[in-house]
Amino acid sequence: MDAPSLLTAMAGRTQHIGLAVHVLNASLRHPFLLAGQLAVAQAHSGGRVEVGIGTGSHHFARYDHEVAGIPFPPFAQRMAMLEACCRILPALWRGEEVTDEPTGLVAASLRPLGIAPPPVSVGGKSDRALEIAVRHADGWHAPGMEPGEFADIARRVDRAREGLGRQPLRKSVQLRLDDLERSKEQVERFAEAGASTVVFVLDAERGPDWVRRVADAVL
Repeated sequence: MDAPSLLTAMAGRTQHIGLAVHVLNASLRHPFLLAGQLAVAQAHSGGRVEVGIGTGSHHFARYDHEVAGIPFPPFAQRMAMLEACCRILPALWRGEEVTDEPTGLVAASLRPLGIAPPPVSVGGKSDRALEIAVRHADGWHAPGMEPGEFADIARRVDRAREGLGRQPLRKSVQLRLDDLERSKEQVERFAEAGASTVVFVLDAERGPDWVRRVADAVL
């Protein structure tokens, strides 16, 4: 499913929950078009969108690029696009005019939109991804990992953020749902490690009743 379209559809069927995709591939979509798509979801939801953005993993994203006929860039180029999106998207959401030679934007503007810019989280755990998150984003989203590794990286993020005088970053982690009985324990362990959000991935088609089953198990 196309992520921005899905967010807009979810906005029309819900009233209170936060809406997010962890994470969008910054190299697959033009930042100007992506900014406009996400702005629609943010406006339609009344400000409930959270934007997760990353570089696209070599294991999965390269296939999306292949079928779309878009070359899968090398790591450094993908990181440059990720950093550009973290700068450009909020500026466009604020109604500013943006000229950015690396991305090809010339006097680009969405004009005043009357929306709050959605918070942006950077996904990944490479040194470069963490640097971009600390310098430009509102949060950091971790791929699946153990609580100990998450805690170590979270401390690095906090130290770097303090050195720049920035506000604390939101920290989230993605987990595959393997054992429903352990889900509450997993959430508690990651909360102790510094996570504000745990995202359970229902990677098998389980049906919507599973969302409530997970919520009941955790709460």
